Amino acid sequence: MSTFKDDSDDLMETNSSQTVEARDFDEAEVLEKAPKTWPKKKRAGKKPKAEKEGDLESRTKINTDGSVQTVNVPKLWRFNHNEIRKALAKMLIVDELPFAFVEREDTWTSGQNLSYMCLIAYFIDDDWKLHKRIINFCPVAGHSGELIGKSVEKCLLEWNLKRVMTVRVDNASSNDMSIKYLKKIFNLWDGCVLNYEFLHMRCAAHILNLVVKYGLKDVNVSVLKVQATVKYVRSSPSRLQKFKSCVVEENITCKGLVCLDIETRWNSTYLMLKTALVFMKAFKNMKTKLSPYTKELIKQPVGGAPDDEDWNKIQSFLPLLEIFYNATLKLSGSRYVTGNTFVEEIYDIGYTIYDCDSDPNDDVKNMTKQMKLKFDKYWANVHKIKILMFIALILDPRNKLKYTEHIVRNSYDVSNSYILCQRIQDTLNSLYDCYAQKVGSSSSNIASTNQSEKGGKEQKKGSNNVSRLRDSFVREIGNDSSSKGMTELENYLGDKLEPSDEDFDILAW
Repeated sequence: MSTFKDDSDDLMETNSSQTVEARDFDEAEVLEKAPKTWPKKKRAGKKPKAEKEGDLESRTKINTDGSVQTVNVPKLWRFNHNEIRKALAKMLIVDELPFAFVEREDTWTSGQNLSYMCLIAYFIDDDWKLHKRIINFCPVAGHSGELIGKSVEKCLLEWNLKRVMTVRVDNASSNDMSIKYLKKIFNLWDGCVLNYEFLHMRCAAHILNLVVKYGLKDVNVSVLKVQATVKYVRSSPSRLQKFKSCVVEENITCKGLVCLDIETRWNSTYLMLKTALVFMKAFKNMKTKLSPYTKELIKQPVGGAPDDEDWNKIQSFLPLLEIFYNATLKLSGSRYVTGNTFVEEIYDIGYTIYDCDSDPNDDVKNMTKQMKLKFDKYWANVHKIKILMFIALILDPRNKLKYTEHIVRNSYDVSNSYILCQRIQDTLNSLYDCYAQKVGSSSSNIASTNQSEKGGKEQKKGSNNVSRLRDSFVREIGNDSSSKGMTELENYLGDKLEPSDEDFDILAW
């Protein structure tokens, strides 16, 4: 669930104003010349382009002798606010294109400051197929938590949806209030699972976005210089042509071009920096030969074009940003299950950040120092971590409880790893008992393993950490054997692990 504003009023602002002016100025001239411009001879079986159905409209023409005549003329394009809104809605809902597909980042902020909410439902059908549906796209009176909560409630009631496991939202404080409101309402409905203790799920991709943006603060000047340079190049056809000439002079064979970024989407910033590095020599060429380019950027708040130091900084931290970029793409997928990958992706990021404490590059070290502060805010406190993502990891037959505990023990100290492992096991037992009671199965209480009772180890650091965790886990369990239990849950946890395969389809298992 997310909230955003509508600026479709502004979307076609430039083009619409130009078109209106042209229409008012040229209409009489078009009416006068239209009959003369039509071809006298027509090919058999074909109509001129202007005569195709729907392309003509009737107009009244006053001739020089004062007589009135009705003629067919080509339709003049007119800006239609409602049609543009419908086209945008189709682009987003039917074609499932991202909001970033619209060039303007504030596409949904209108002059009237109308706020909108989008509600997306994910579910698995009886054939174990994952589905994603946009079930509401509606205006809301404001961004307060209770208003958002009431809008969600109203939509769910309209769809007669009363079995909700989680609501995933970003980190806005208003969303915390909306979750509190929804908990009160949902507890009155059927389908309640443990009093909706796990209803609130923070968007992992959004948290990674916050971590990256916090880390980029120290190198923000260099990023802004490159951003200003890219904007300069893409601001007019003539500037772009001059840039292309510099690309040819530097023998850069890349067929692509630099891309603009969107301030609120750090992924686009990564792509902008990545493509800019490809054309770094061309930018340096422009700085040397094109004085208008350097003069224009000196006037900007950044104070000039990027120099060698700026390019070196970007080159040094871009590989780190690539790790975040790939993780964000994976966690943001909507056509495949992502819940069972959260833990590995998040802790892989954490280990990478810790690795950089010993990086010889000061810029990278300072950046990750800031990232660590933001990362620890969400993942260091074992009492506040969202346990449901560990349950999803356990329900992956390649991992189960053994691998989950292995990750925890290698990520926290002895005391914290024991606390987190106990929380995970208690939650697993509670969820199983809740569902077992509904289907009439016997309940179970999974005892703590010997390994979790011993606590964990001090946090390890190194590169390629998730694969190293997996390798150390395989060595630890040796020849994995199966064991039978009293319940389905015990049998599942006691069975051998499935082979670790990236192409494994968890829903088809």
